[in-house]
Amino acid sequence: MQITKHLLDKNTKFETPYFIIHGDYKGSTVMVTAGVHGTERAGILSAKKLLKWIQSRVIHIYSGKLIVIPTVNQIAVKRHLRGIPDLNRTFPSPRAKAARHPLSRAVFQLAKRQQPGWYIDLHKANGLSKINPRSLGQTLITNPGSQASLLLNESFII
Repeated sequence: MQITKHLLDKNTKFETPYFIIHGDYKGSTVMVTAGVHGTERAGILSAKKLLKWIQSRVIHIYSGKLIVIPTVNQIAVKRHLRGIPDLNRTFPSPRAKAARHPLSRAVFQLAKRQQPGWYIDLHKANGLSKINPRSLGQTLITNPGSQASLLLNESFII
């Protein structure tokens, strides 16, 4: 297993560290992001703990590749703000074909280059769980056409 540290948007005010963990053998790619919103600490703590466990060999990645961005929106985290703008609303969408923020563009480009089968975005429900206990505030995205999306379509639709 090999762990390498990289930077998104290097040499800008949005510079953000991320980590790529290569397993011992080839396999699928999984991407985990946290801290898109600066007020959602639980995902950040979870992503950092995952990295710590991998670095201390409590968890070992045997196959595939894991990409972890433990704190995507560092400026919003430092300011204890959801984000101005709300970074989650600046990613490409059917209406907005391109990312509308340098940081969301960098995250999107990384995902495009790495082509993860699974993309897990850690959020906090911020009260949604009181309205609907099944709402946990997490996002699970699959790469279109991957085996993961077939599994998601068959198994996880609620």
